[in-house]
Amino acid sequence: MRMKLIIDVDTGVDDAEAIMMAVTHPDVEVLAITCVSGNTNVDQAMMNTYRVLSMCNATQVPMFRGSQFSLTGGGHDAAYFHGTDGMGDAPDAGPEPLTLPSPPTEHAASAIVRLVNKFPGEVVLVALAPLTNIALALHLDQGLGSKLQRCVVMGGTLDAIGNTPQYPCAEFNFSCDPEAAALVLDKMKCMIQLATWKTCSECCIDWDVVDNLMAIDTYRGRFHSAFMKQPIAKKRGRYSHFHSCDPCAMMTAIQPSSVLHSMEKYVTVELHGKHTRGQTIIDWRDNSGKTPNVQILTGLDSAQLLNLLTAMVS
Repeated sequence: MRMKLIIDVDTGVDDAEAIMMAVTHPDVEVLAITCVSGNTNVDQAMMNTYRVLSMCNATQVPMFRGSQFSLTGGGHDAAYFHGTDGMGDAPDAGPEPLTLPSPPTEHAASAIVRLVNKFPGEVVLVALAPLTNIALALHLDQGLGSKLQRCVVMGGTLDAIGNTPQYPCAEFNFSCDPEAAALVLDKMKCMIQLATWKTCSECCIDWDVVDNLMAIDTYRGRFHSAFMKQPIAKKRGRYSHFHSCDPCAMMTAIQPSSVLHSMEKYVTVELHGKHTRGQTIIDWRDNSGKTPNVQILTGLDSAQLLNLLTAMVS
């Protein structure tokens, strides 16, 4: 039986890689892709998602528009890394021009609840974006987590070293909507698999291998190389190896054997700190006495990551 996925995205460049990885995998059925504001605004995320699906001959996958703003009404973007369009400012990559078909009127949160209830115990929810849509889905159905097969979240930090300009201790997805992240961690009612910024950044690939990957001369390979050109140039000047967070989280969903090390801990999110809002709080020594709610992934298989990235463009 093919694995059933619902993917929640704010489609920037690494979301695009993760979507490609899922929709081209022979053992995966993507039930829906839900979009939210984060790396870019929600409407641009919808367009970027459709662009990726078009390149992968997967436009049959339903897309649902979710929240433009966080639970408290704020908005963010990551144009500084993902480009002004969220896709590396590479408008010539892929089919042009594209017209986004009218999306369903059903809200993303409602679609998540409907599909999980349609396939109880079968759905793997892969959350690669700020958790606003997921929090709203839990508001609609408080028992949602108990009906999932698994829930994989890309977000949070292990060591309070973040990647956001406003709150240096916070990871981007949690920082965009800390209230949503805290609510999901508290209310999901299933063990969340958390692929943190640190763990994903340590699942890395040598630059010469990445150059070979970007040189794969196929339809999808050229598309991938085009939208990754700008972010790779930014990473190459800063990091000794290449890493891409959302594909790491997608890999753990599709291939659980890629998780090499993990631990179960109680995890929540700081909501009020002047400098630490959005920071991941981990009860490392179990001092709170609270039941662990998160499987923190601490080691991932980079060889499996490379194999999946290669397969999606081959």
